[in-house]
Amino acid sequence: MEITVVKNSYREYWESDGVNFLSETPGFRKVLTRDRFLTLWTFLHIVDERDPELNKNDKIYKVRPFLSTLLEKFKHHYKPKQFLSLDEGMIPTKNRLAIKQYIKDKPIKFGIKSFILCEGDTGYILSSEIYTGREEQAVDGLGVVGNIVYRLLLAGECENKKHILTMDRYYNSVDLFKYLLREQNTFAVGTAMTNRKHYPKTLIRKKMNKRGDYEFVCQGSLVAMVWMDRRPINFLSTCHDPTLFQHARRRNKDGTQENVVMPQLVKDYNSFMGGTDKNDQMARLNKTRRHYRWPRRLFMKFVMWAVYNAYVLFQNVDPEKAKKYTLRNFLNEYCLALVGEYRTAAVQRPREIEGQELPLRLQNVGLHFPEIGVDDTGNHLCAVCSYKHQKFRKENPAVPYKDCPVKAVKSNVKCGYCNRHLCIKKGSTCWKDWHTKSEYWR
Repeated sequence: MEITVVKNSYREYWESDGVNFLSETPGFRKVLTRDRFLTLWTFLHIVDERDPELNKNDKIYKVRPFLSTLLEKFKHHYKPKQFLSLDEGMIPTKNRLAIKQYIKDKPIKFGIKSFILCEGDTGYILSSEIYTGREEQAVDGLGVVGNIVYRLLLAGECENKKHILTMDRYYNSVDLFKYLLREQNTFAVGTAMTNRKHYPKTLIRKKMNKRGDYEFVCQGSLVAMVWMDRRPINFLSTCHDPTLFQHARRRNKDGTQENVVMPQLVKDYNSFMGGTDKNDQMARLNKTRRHYRWPRRLFMKFVMWAVYNAYVLFQNVDPEKAKKYTLRNFLNEYCLALVGEYRTAAVQRPREIEGQELPLRLQNVGLHFPEIGVDDTGNHLCAVCSYKHQKFRKENPAVPYKDCPVKAVKSNVKCGYCNRHLCIKKGSTCWKDWHTKSEYWR
């Protein structure tokens, strides 16, 4: 429902009116009935709200056990390569909740912000943290953002393994790079803000006019560099030789191309910074469905993270077969394997199509008696009223719901032979119309 077949609402997966047959999805009806699926989805819970030991001060306590279980599995089933990527992602939602963020420069402007540590080239998630407000600082001197980097590396068990961490300028600082190298034996590279503490002011004052020019300042293993592309871009690194460079093709504003000098530091940053963005694109939720409550929104995002990580594992286990598979193909086979041979045992009631006659309700007159089922909930709509209501709504979409002259009425009385609920009350002709008219809606 998130990648393979996308519709506006869950109910549309079970619609079958005989008119829009091209958009029907009969496979869903074979596995679960609509009401069964919606009931399961409505009552889906991860935690027991009545548990006295439940920590409700945690703002995402409703899905915390599921997230913790997944993250524990993620780091134990895959050994990442040297380059890692750290960035934030947005889980789209417009629900009313305290942790919702608005970031104007993001493609998804409203949502729940998550900080993600991924492998640099594949986007495999190693650890993640949902932003719920400012956390306590575990390491003094790194600031709020630096502590986020520290916690993600610690949660992903990536410290002291000589990884190279790529980050954008929001996270980077001279103090953080020194701490990662000294205390966690982890290298880092990324763009830098020139107004951060201890960044060399001599590079800020450098004037560069030619594309490809660069200058650098070193302090031990730490390199601060400014490189001229269309504008000066500042970098920090603890794992690069600033004298190594190569040439790259760049397009000018007039459409011409030229070879420019690109330091190896810049090349590696451009190659491995996009791991988090790749994961965010591949494991996206297609649209913000209004009936999503935020715990289910997070639950579905976590499921997509698990699916994408499984896809990366599949690519490593069987690289030759994986060349023929996209994430969509992989997800198709995955869902088919989960469903297996199971099919719903529920009897599918035939849909009423305008002009089509159902002979059972017009024949065997002596067998049509009203009855009330022993286990009947009384929450059934009259077959005649509901069809008239739906027909009017389709033919008059501009009429507000409250002004619809035909109401869908509930009835606990049904015909024992037809097994359809019908109105039997003063002023109603539903029972008579159903059993005597071919076009009972007229």
